[in-house]
Amino acid sequence: MDCTLRDGGYVNDWNFGVDVIEKCIDNLEKSRADIIEIGFLKDEKYKKDRTVYNDVAQISEQICPKKPDRIYAAMIECVNPIPLEMLKPCSENTVDMIRVIVWKTKHDKNGNEVDALQEGFRYCKGVVEKGYKLSVQPARVDQYSKEEFVDMINMFNTISPYAFYIVDSWGTQSPKSIMSYVELADEHLKPQTAIGYHGHDNKNQALDIAKAVCTAGLDRDIIIDASVNGIGRGAGNLDSGKISRYLNKHHDKNYAPPYFDYIGGVFIAPIYNYAKWGKTLPFYMTAERNCNPNYAQYYDFDLHLPMEDIEGILDLISDEDKIIYSEKKAKKYLREYRKSQLNMVIVIPTCNRSASIDHLLFCSVKDLWYFGIDIVIYDSSSDRKTEAVVNNFIIDGYENVFYKRYEGVFDGLSLDNKVIEAYRQHLDYDYIWIFRDGLIPNIGAVYNDLRKIARKHPNFITVDASFRNDGVHCTKEYDDCGEFFCENSSRMAILGALIVSGSAAGILTRNYPIDDTNYSLWLAVVPFHYLAETNEKVVLYIGDIFNYNDFGTPDSFWNKSGKAFDQWCCHWYNVITALPAVYDEYKSKALKIGMYDFHPFYLNSMLRMRMNGGLNMKLVRKYQDIIPYVCDTPMWKIHLAARIPRRLARDLVNKPHSHLYKIYQKILKV
Repeated sequence: MDCTLRDGGYVNDWNFGVDVIEKCIDNLEKSRADIIEIGFLKDEKYKKDRTVYNDVAQISEQICPKKPDRIYAAMIECVNPIPLEMLKPCSENTVDMIRVIVWKTKHDKNGNEVDALQEGFRYCKGVVEKGYKLSVQPARVDQYSKEEFVDMINMFNTISPYAFYIVDSWGTQSPKSIMSYVELADEHLKPQTAIGYHGHDNKNQALDIAKAVCTAGLDRDIIIDASVNGIGRGAGNLDSGKISRYLNKHHDKNYAPPYFDYIGGVFIAPIYNYAKWGKTLPFYMTAERNCNPNYAQYYDFDLHLPMEDIEGILDLISDEDKIIYSEKKAKKYLREYRKSQLNMVIVIPTCNRSASIDHLLFCSVKDLWYFGIDIVIYDSSSDRKTEAVVNNFIIDGYENVFYKRYEGVFDGLSLDNKVIEAYRQHLDYDYIWIFRDGLIPNIGAVYNDLRKIARKHPNFITVDASFRNDGVHCTKEYDDCGEFFCENSSRMAILGALIVSGSAAGILTRNYPIDDTNYSLWLAVVPFHYLAETNEKVVLYIGDIFNYNDFGTPDSFWNKSGKAFDQWCCHWYNVITALPAVYDEYKSKALKIGMYDFHPFYLNSMLRMRMNGGLNMKLVRKYQDIIPYVCDTPMWKIHLAARIPRRLARDLVNKPHSHLYKIYQKILKV
């Protein structure tokens, strides 16, 4: 029996096309296949391009005139059948056979497991009463004990089906296992009832099992299901061409395999270009675990996950969920597995930057979900715009997105209390990444690298983007906290440059309260205090880890609050000089902060300070003794920037290509 147009439809949603359906039927007739299965009968809207019908008359249009020596079949799944009253009685123009998939159990509307076999029997009885040859297809034969299997046969014997099948729905069974059911069926079925075998090839055993059934010496008809090119769900079915050649050679049959080959080359092979099936390792993995092969289809063909990840996910699936597949379940287990590999949360402290958050989530949330990473928008906005933005992503189904409000202490400058509270609320994660909204995490490009680093369980991972480091990609481990400080003190001042383990975050928040040695730069410096005491190994990772957020504000937090000059003269000087003595030889270098995309005493930075009221001669005089320690910019340039009218500073910032800006740039030569 060829089931190309029915079982093959799981691959392409039965969208073969009218012309292909007709030509397949014509060539299947010429192949001399004994039974040709045309498609499904379902209670749904009919489309001529699909081999799913809601009336046998629709099939009649495609098979008439019928060949007198062929049996034409359609399948009905009893869990969701076409109502019997919609099934017209059998006639010379309808299909000859109805194949009914019956289930042992099903779930009711409340999710409770209930008996479905009696329902299936009653439906099959109605099919027989309408004059059709009945083929009984008990799904997943392996779920029946020997006693249950015999009881089922005795029940169906009362309505004398044309055929009773041994169905290996997931291709999990061995030849020995299938033959044990065949022997039971042969012993208990009525003599006139044929025994059928329908198996999937997940373990590459379908042909061997078919051969075993054919050579079992049964004194009754045997029906072997197959499809052209093995097209079918998961690993696919037994190949019609292969089994027909075997039967011709060893059982004196007279099939015409070249017609199967023609159908395969012209009509079926093109489907494979956009909808895959066939023997793959993931399908074997599901068969080994007695698991629904749709999981392998999703993880391998749809998501293209690495084999080791697929195996790890399949090991997590519960016995109950192995039976009934859904994409929702598959996503749940993918996320659970990813979190077991890298249990990380990204926390974004933000305030009144809804557009920035919207773009950040739009660009990153899908990858973050895919890799099992949660993202928390930690907001203290004066309105609800950011909350509304975040809720839109939650409504769209991104269960890894969370919105939280910060209502704690804020003195107009320091984010320290907010950062500390963000850590305290997320200590149950293995890693916490406090991240600024002016950047976008590029987790898809670096996930595997971060996972490898996390497997070594460092408490601190310092990260930076390769574009900020002359295109360098590297991972470096530090055993010496002084060397780490020397090379990363400026980098640590970036919100987003440090990933901290949950255990270390707990220690930092408990043991290092805010004081003069860390005020306004708590996150940047307390790790150095901690490392001076423990001398733990630290990892630096430079890669394509983040990009700039095009919708991010061009102003730094301190500039926008008008406190940048205080931040990088007074507070930066205080926290660096207050570090333990182990860092003394490096402090003078660390004080002069300068990064790829930020220097507080460069032209643009000073213009922004002046524009926002954070730079004036009073402040310059206040910090004149400190300024030489924190920058190499000559004092006259700082004096000039401090005296420019604020409106002019704003015009220069907003018009960086203007003639006036170029004059200012030449004067300062920066």
